[in-house]
Amino acid sequence: KGTFPRKAPSALAAQWEQNAISSTNTTSSSTKKDIEELKNLMAKEREQVLGLPNSNDTFTTDVEEISILLHFLSTHLKGEKIPNKLPLSPDNPKIFSDLSDGIALCRFFNKMIPDMLDVRVITTKVNDKRDKIDNWNLCIQSGKAAGCRLNDVKPDALADGDPESLQKVIFQIAKVGLETDIKMCEDYLNQWIPGVDVDSIAVMNIDDIILKWVNGVVAKAGHSRVAKNLSKDFQDSFFYTVIFNEVLGVGLDLDLNELERAEMILMSCEELNRGPLITLPGIIDGVYWQNYMLLSSLLLTASDVNK
Repeated sequence: KGTFPRKAPSALAAQWEQNAISSTNTTSSSTKKDIEELKNLMAKEREQVLGLPNSNDTFTTDVEEISILLHFLSTHLKGEKIPNKLPLSPDNPKIFSDLSDGIALCRFFNKMIPDMLDVRVITTKVNDKRDKIDNWNLCIQSGKAAGCRLNDVKPDALADGDPESLQKVIFQIAKVGLETDIKMCEDYLNQWIPGVDVDSIAVMNIDDIILKWVNGVVAKAGHSRVAKNLSKDFQDSFFYTVIFNEVLGVGLDLDLNELERAEMILMSCEELNRGPLITLPGIIDGVYWQNYMLLSSLLLTASDVNK
């Protein structure tokens, strides 16, 4: 089977590996216990460092997580008239303040979901908070009409540059845009989801489409395991390993332990040339939005390769 050069592991990963090496003669139940301890340790570290609860729906100020959304945003803002310098960097301490005028996000929305937002009414000369809120009202209302779940996002918080609110808007716009792209791959989806046509795909829930695709790939590979959600079921990287192997011909070792598989998935993501898509904690914690970003990219890449 193919192998990938291993990059330097995180401090937590290194600690886990050191423990694993020192106990090579332990039973499989002991190994599972080590993995559970790692998960708990990572969750506690996230709470301590970020001061936030460990939740699948929570956006944090972790630089690696922010990088995923900012890279996606920057990629789709190329050529757009915005006041921000591209690429957007998570190392910029004022990044969310810089995005608080709403101009970039309105342009991003129009790029991902065309003809739903009237770009002529974007306030491009922002003088005060009221101008910012006008832009955010435009973005939020257009987003809701397109299917973005933004009911709990407040224009006032966005105008103040609230990191969690801004990341949620970026993800929701990206999610609907990616959904549109995926649903245009009906010929490819027909290979994995029996009995679907353009009309049925159009009304299917996007999570269901992704799960049916994943399960179709896994079944064809000879495995009986079924994914039922885009969060916890992907924590052990089993499904990712099968997808990379079967659809993209990567050749990852399914016999590796959970952490080793997760690290190999991270390295394999680089081969997609779509920028950062998921983090190690994102895999192990089963973070929904990160799994959505990676699975959508995998499906679209597989569809392109299949053409």
